[in-house]
Amino acid sequence: MNRSEFINLGYRAGCGLLLPSIMPSFTLASEKKKVIVVGAGAAGAMAANTLHQNGYEVIVLEARNRVGGRISTNLDWGVSLELGANWISYASDPTNLVTPLVDKVGLKTSRTSYSNVKIFDLSGNKISKIGTGLTGIRTENRVYKFFENKDVANEDLAWGHAIDSVMNYESGSNAKKARLDILKLGNSVSAGSDSYGISGYGYGTYDADQKDDEQLVLNGYNRIIKHLLNDIEVRLNQKVVEVEDHGEEVSVTSENNKYVADFLIITVPVSLLQQKKIRFVPELPESKQISFDKMPMGLFNKAFMEFSEKFWQGDPHFFAFQKKVLKNSGIVFNYHAYSANPILVAFHVGESGKWLENNSNAEIKKHWQEIFAKAYPGKNIEFAKLMTSKWFQDPFAKGSYSSIGIGTSATDVQNMARPVGRIHFAGEATSYHGHGYVHGAMESGLREAKRIMTY
Repeated sequence: MNRSEFINLGYRAGCGLLLPSIMPSFTLASEKKKVIVVGAGAAGAMAANTLHQNGYEVIVLEARNRVGGRISTNLDWGVSLELGANWISYASDPTNLVTPLVDKVGLKTSRTSYSNVKIFDLSGNKISKIGTGLTGIRTENRVYKFFENKDVANEDLAWGHAIDSVMNYESGSNAKKARLDILKLGNSVSAGSDSYGISGYGYGTYDADQKDDEQLVLNGYNRIIKHLLNDIEVRLNQKVVEVEDHGEEVSVTSENNKYVADFLIITVPVSLLQQKKIRFVPELPESKQISFDKMPMGLFNKAFMEFSEKFWQGDPHFFAFQKKVLKNSGIVFNYHAYSANPILVAFHVGESGKWLENNSNAEIKKHWQEIFAKAYPGKNIEFAKLMTSKWFQDPFAKGSYSSIGIGTSATDVQNMARPVGRIHFAGEATSYHGHGYVHGAMESGLREAKRIMTY
């Protein structure tokens, strides 16, 4: 089983994936129910919109002073820079809930191709893109066959270790190691975690169907969230500390106020549930908490780098650099391919993401100048601006998106999504086929709204 098969379990079952605009009304005005949604990110916005369209009274409580959650658009440089989510993944899938909203809100998007990349080894020499692609195909086949004969309960191991084992990494040539390092780096970015910390059984291979099915959002991803929450009561700066199920109703206590409703949907990141930032009365079932704890929260930070001039040749969509130090920061997105601004965006994953948050701008600039200088010797590499995301330090995120931990099963995802009384749970970590993606978060919000509408 590879990652596609893992996250596609229950792909259409239990979701329906009907858009709010065409969903049937389940409630009559005289039976109007009240629902509180905790979190104004993608999951919360979709849940609130769906319920509102079907006659429910909805209040959204958001701990931040803005909506969007882990979608955060920054306009400080005169262009839209996305500190969090930036792509619509699986964009051509007819069931994708994000794609139909693009035209509604006037979003500009552009196709991104992972195969449009320039690859460099440790010395700054170019690596064959074709050779890397062929290595990737062989790796996928071998890793898949490896896990096809394994019992996940006893034999699951890290994706990076699985690759090293089936591809004889240690005995390979420097060129082969470079190609495999780049492949592991790509999967680390997808998971938001080092390839040695994620489930080989869960991820298995590159997700080939998704590689060239990505649409870059160019003029403000947060516009989708604002559109969904239009005409819905959203209360900002409401940090929820306790929820209680009273049987016939639920109460929600924030640091500022107390609210009562018929139903509650929790959409906060799994990291906050792991740390028990919200007190549940009665306590959540132990099995549910165990499933939360088994789902690691990945970290994917970005270093936005604007230069005094464009020093690189051509305009590939991505650069990939083999690295020993801070190895999970070798993928760089070329924003210049979509704008006139000489901007590169470096992806920092896992421990590299924490490094980005804890180091000075001077250290970050030095780090990347040295890498770029090897690939483009003799060029003037002068920073004009630098900005970084800090998702681990964000108290309402503590990371970027969940990843499939070693030993995690589809049963854990199902368990996280299961309601407890009148308390429902949504978010990308609870999505079958959209695990880690915006469309998965929206799907989960729709799923829980529909569950409530069947009461």
